[in-house]
Amino acid sequence: MRIAIVLMKYNPFGGYERQAAILAEEMRGRGHEVTVFANDWKGGERNGIIFRKVPMLKWASWLKVLSFAVMSRRLLEAEPFDAVIAFDRSLSMDVYRAGNACHREWMAFRKRHGGARESLSMAINPLHVVINGIERRIFSRIQEKKGTIVVLSQLGREQIRRHYDVDDERFAVIPPVVDLAARKGRGEKEALHPGRYYGTAPRRLGFSHKGTLGHYRGARPAFRARQGVRAAGGRLGQEGDRGA
Repeated sequence: MRIAIVLMKYNPFGGYERQAAILAEEMRGRGHEVTVFANDWKGGERNGIIFRKVPMLKWASWLKVLSFAVMSRRLLEAEPFDAVIAFDRSLSMDVYRAGNACHREWMAFRKRHGGARESLSMAINPLHVVINGIERRIFSRIQEKKGTIVVLSQLGREQIRRHYDVDDERFAVIPPVVDLAARKGRGEKEALHPGRYYGTAPRRLGFSHKGTLGHYRGARPAFRARQGVRAAGGRLGQEGDRGA
């Protein structure tokens, strides 16, 4: 099969970027032809993976998002692919990984918790209009073409369906993976016992908060639960940046 993977930056050490890299390398290892469409990537071709440069205007955040969506579609339509998997917002795909569900839900959350200043900021920033417009096209295309939206949890599915008319069968819930062997530089046995990464025994209860530690990332509820986790003899770890 000829498979295209789309994301702004191909970086095997990022968050969702790492998920894309794992998928690309696994598919290439199974004998498929894999082409990555990105504006930036680390190094040249690796393990037989082909890279295509997606031009992107970087003068403003809304131009960056819009230009990537438009230009990636143009490049994708110029080549025949059996499957197009998008990790960032594009206008052409068969599978869309909605890691953050949808922007409208994020905006609603910020309005509830950010006050008048946040609401005013979002009202005058064209970035939100652009993102919402692109996502409306994405979910409409997925529904029309019977594609697939990959979400990280049932909550992500509910959030998207709250704002867009997408059938339930269009969703696939696939939680993110933790590539422990790659991060620790150890063998397969280490990867089989994630608890060792957090300093817990293989059979000890453990939870991981994935994502940036910030006000809008769910870190506060996660760490409020830490007391209960510890009381059960477990440990709470964190995957991601310690952002504000």
